[in-house]
Amino acid sequence: MGCGAVDQLKSGLIPSMRRKQKQEVLQILAIRDFDELKRWAQRTRAPLRILFSITYDPDRLLRYRAIEAIGRIAADIAADDREKVRTFLRGLIWLMREESD
Repeated sequence: MGCGAVDQLKSGLIPSMRRKQKQEVLQILAIRDFDELKRWAQRTRAPLRILFSITYDPDRLLRYRAIEAIGRIAADIAADDREKVRTFLRGLIWLMREESD
């Protein structure tokens, strides 16, 4: 048994609401439907956080697509609320600094 996002979803390791949102976005990323991705992000609380969690998945293609999606969704969010995106980016920079120590 693998340890990727798909395996976690099947095994029930992710809490139910987050599991549903993550399962939904995994399907969207699989087919690279950017219109649906935008709709998913609009109805999801903290879409950047969910997408960021996928960047730790062992599947390289899935990680790449999650990163691509983060860029697209961050651009959409920034059009309305730049501070939200700044906060997310600050968190990423903080993580990178912590990892380098």
